[in-house]
Amino acid sequence: MSSSNIFVVAIDFGTTYSGYAFSSISRKEQVFTYSWNEGNSYSPKTLTSILFTPDKNFDSFGKDAEEKYARLSQIGENRHWHFFKRFKLTLYKNNNLNEKTMIPDFTGRQMLAIEVFSGGIRYLKDHLFTHFKSRIEHLREGDIHWVLTIPAIWDETAKKFMRSCTEKAGIPGKQLTLALEPESAVLYCQLGMQRSGLSPIQSGQKFLLLDCGGGTVDVTVHEVLWDMSFKEIHRASGGPWGKFIGIVWFRVDRFVVKSDVIELETNFELLKKRVDTTNKIYTIQLPLGLRQHDMLVAGKLRLDSTIVTSFFDKPVTNICNHIQEILSSLRCHDISTIILVGGFSESKILQEKLQSKFTHMRILTPKNPASAVVEGAVEFGQCPEKIRFRMSPYTYGVSISKEFLPMKHSHRKRIEINGKMYCEGIFDVHVIQDQLVETGTTISNETYSPIDPKQNSIPISLAISESSNPIFVDDPGNRVIGSFNIQIPNEESGCNRNVEVKMIFTGTELKVEARNGHTMKSYASSFRFH
Repeated sequence: MSSSNIFVVAIDFGTTYSGYAFSSISRKEQVFTYSWNEGNSYSPKTLTSILFTPDKNFDSFGKDAEEKYARLSQIGENRHWHFFKRFKLTLYKNNNLNEKTMIPDFTGRQMLAIEVFSGGIRYLKDHLFTHFKSRIEHLREGDIHWVLTIPAIWDETAKKFMRSCTEKAGIPGKQLTLALEPESAVLYCQLGMQRSGLSPIQSGQKFLLLDCGGGTVDVTVHEVLWDMSFKEIHRASGGPWGKFIGIVWFRVDRFVVKSDVIELETNFELLKKRVDTTNKIYTIQLPLGLRQHDMLVAGKLRLDSTIVTSFFDKPVTNICNHIQEILSSLRCHDISTIILVGGFSESKILQEKLQSKFTHMRILTPKNPASAVVEGAVEFGQCPEKIRFRMSPYTYGVSISKEFLPMKHSHRKRIEINGKMYCEGIFDVHVIQDQLVETGTTISNETYSPIDPKQNSIPISLAISESSNPIFVDDPGNRVIGSFNIQIPNEESGCNRNVEVKMIFTGTELKVEARNGHTMKSYASSFRFH
């Protein structure tokens, strides 16, 4: 963050809900959020729904987008409009993600993903300036450092994609930090009783944080160090377990028509928070188009508690099983606390299931679990060094060619250059999965040379793997996520020209730097998508 920045603004662009928060550098303990009118109540977040015109121009966001699309649907004029909801999940484990990636709207028609995501981010950015103009009247764009939250389980391709979306929305890359959602929540929970409602976890203690959003669930395990910074002791993990509305649709889809889906989904999201384990009847308000059926009473669908609680079975079981796997792998660590954040964490069903499953552990929830991430992201923007050590989520390396060894290398990888046989696509490891890395420090530094004396550049292809011992970059579980070229003039030096490649975890993102050993010119990781 530049010393010229006087404000930190965090945007939490969530699967189901989005919002923002900000504070000044001089009074960072005062964090401001906007209270969105969500109909029956006010909330620090609004629905992550976006409407584009038939010409694919941005029209509206949040509840405004949902209500306008519903009106268009009722009069039959929605056919050529583009409505998006719960689209963030399209980035999870999307191996083909790039700036040309298309995603389907509500009716299945395609739009560029970067246009959809950047449109939503731009709206939140502009909304901040519109509604807090009195507080930031003389603010210049260069006075703000922006923070965008992302799930911890996203890979480098998704991170780079969201950075591109944010820059397209008008936020300069040099003024942007990506914050992992559970790490932001960790910082929020450490702010003290007055702000988070929790007493700070003390030095030497270890805890598991469960970030349950409307789409993804992130799980992280940290230890509080002597200086109250944090060390990750189990790499971030999780899955798309926050979404269980599909189970609901399966049970009621024989009544559903397209124009009523949006309102029904929103009402089920609200139902998640008020369901508990007591035996009773739950009611859910239905759209007008669904109120003519015999099994409905006063426009509401009546559901027995056994049916409603069954909606939670699969996601809650996935979450509990995953936590158990993590705790089993960390038996040597004394972990006695689970902290719940995120909108889904307000579910009584989830809280009670966790307490019954992990009876030996404290289950804690801050006073504002739904805004823990966005408020904590402001703190991260102020003090990113508080997350000091992380465990590498993948094995990272580069694709190289070596002399072909018939007894070791696959013949499908054999290439001939100047009459000599080489093996291409070898995964040269720089960082191993689960390796503990310190923020801002160089974690690898390797030297490479051209294999053709007439080469005037060396291509650097960055690869990731889910294995600790990958062989080739295109083996199952491995893939190249980006590349850039290093210019190597002075052909008269032949193959005696070196390029140094090093990797640095600058925070939540991997930075790759390459330097020409002859000219000493450096190249940063502005690599192309693959």
